[in-house]
This record gives sequence, C-alpha cells and structure tokens, in this order.
Amino acid sequence: MSDIQNSNEYVFGPLEPGYGITFGNAVRRILLSSIKGLGLVGFKIKGVNNIFSSINGVSEDVEYIAVNLKKIVFKSDLEEFSMTLNAKGGKVDASMFDSVPGVEILNPEQYICNLSDSADISIEIFVQSGKGYVSSDMLEVPEGFIKLDSAFSPIERVSYNVKDMRVGQKTDYDQLSFNIKTNGSVDSYDALMKAFKILKDQSVDLMEKDDASDEEVEEVEVIADARWNDEIASSLQLSKRAQNVISNLKFIYIGDLITATEKDLFSVAGCGRTTVDEIRSVLQSKYKFDLDTKIEDWSEIRPKGMVL
Repeated sequence: MSDIQNSNEYVFGPLEPGYGITFGNAVRRILLSSIKGLGLVGFKIKGVNNIFSSINGVSEDVEYIAVNLKKIVFKSDLEEFSMTLNAKGGKVDASMFDSVPGVEILNPEQYICNLSDSADISIEIFVQSGKGYVSSDMLEVPEGFIKLDSAFSPIERVSYNVKDMRVGQKTDYDQLSFNIKTNGSVDSYDALMKAFKILKDQSVDLMEKDDASDEEVEEVEVIADARWNDEIASSLQLSKRAQNVISNLKFIYIGDLITATEKDLFSVAGCGRTTVDEIRSVLQSKYKFDLDTKIEDWSEIRPKGMVL
C-alpha cells in the first residue's frame, strides 16, 4: 500500500481560455462514474434469512453489520471473489476474514460487530468489480446471499480549479488543477490518466461514427427561432463591461451573439473569463441559448438594415 498515492493535486496548463472548465467538468464526471473499483454486493450470515434479523449474543443487528461490511476496502485484480469469517466472542473486524490469494483488505481494522463471550458468528461476503453506484436489483449474486446496493467507485473525492495563467503578454490562458482522493485501492494519478484516456477514446469513437462513409447521416433541421432577431441591448441585462464587449464586436441581435464563439469574445481587449461567463449565464437564463450555436445562413436571414 506504500506505493499507492491516494491523495494528491495535479496541475495542467496552459490551456486555451475556456478549456479549463470544459476539461475539468468532463474529467471530474468520468472519475466519479467510470473508474472501476471493487464493492461488496452480497453477504450471508449463518442462521440469518434477511437483513432485518437480529442475532443472539451479537450487539449489532444484521442491518448494521451490513453497513460495516460495506465499509471494507478491497484491492485485487480479480473480477469477483468471496471471503469467509468465523469468530467467537469479543470484537470482530475485517482482519479476521480468511485470506484469499490476490486479495488485500486495505482497512483490516474496520469494525464489524461485537460478540458476547459465548456467541459465535459465521459470515461470507461476495465482492465484484464494477463502476459507479449500482442498486441491488441490478446485481447478480450466488444463491443464498443477501444482495446489497454497491458504490464501486474507488474515488472518494475529486474537485477541480481553474486559474488565469500568463503566457507571454497574455494573461487569460487557463491553468487547470485536480485534487483527487481515492480509497487506496487505486493510485490517484493512474485514475486521472484513465479518465483522460476514457475521454479520448470516447471522442475518437464519436469521430469514427461521424466519418463512417457507408452510413447515411440524417441532417438535423434547424428551425428558425424568432428570438434570434431580438435586440441584445433591450433583451439582456448585462454589466457595462459585457455591453462594451458586445458593442466592440458590433453585435446587434441575439443571433449575432449566439453564433459567436468564446474566442470571438476573448478577442476584445479587456474581456476575461468572468465577462464571458456572465454573458453565457444571462443567455441561458433568458433564452436557454448558448454561444457557438450553428445557424445556417444567419447572414442571409439576419434582419436587414443593421450591418455587422
């Protein structure tokens, strides 16, 4: 376990303006949902038929024992395995499970239950590999096991932060940092690299599907929206700085603004991330529109009389 880095911060940059949030949000979601881990999905206790039972001589009821069992952290390359525990009298913890080749319990001190001097208990657990959170009704366990919901993700916490970064004379590039904490079964850096690879592979898959020459791709028709013709000045309540950016770009209508990109806005001197975020937020709030919207032949259908 000593070679596992389960908590650390990783910094990347410089990134083009706006890319910090774009990558940060995507990678964070992948880390939380798509990194494989091990989870306890079923258990059985000798003499117990359901999770609402109690056991003579055991301080905790079965439901509480199940909660404690789910807190055990496993490390293994196996896709599934079972482990057994037999104890009599006194405190019972995870270290008392019989060893299984290729399986390590990372928190052997995890408390399970307490037995009276004359009481004994026999527990068998079933562990599987999976991703994210899976409810018990979606899991398959061997006959006789009581099924449990399972949170497979080995990522306990992940956050990202975006700061401005100077490159030459420009100060609006993004610096992206991730703070990641795992349960110790995976290395935090390895998990981050897997998330990047998943994002890359999914992007490649989308490109390949889009470029498939032997498939007909149905064109999506963009229906004209009368709100494109609303004038920005009278429709959006923006700060003076944001108004100046739009004025510098000579944007008059909502259609002018939503067909623009973040790069267009950043090209105006003095326009930073805060201003762009404000414009996007107000657009979303008022119209549910966003920047970089594709409107075919906007220059042709744009109201006449006002020239960009």
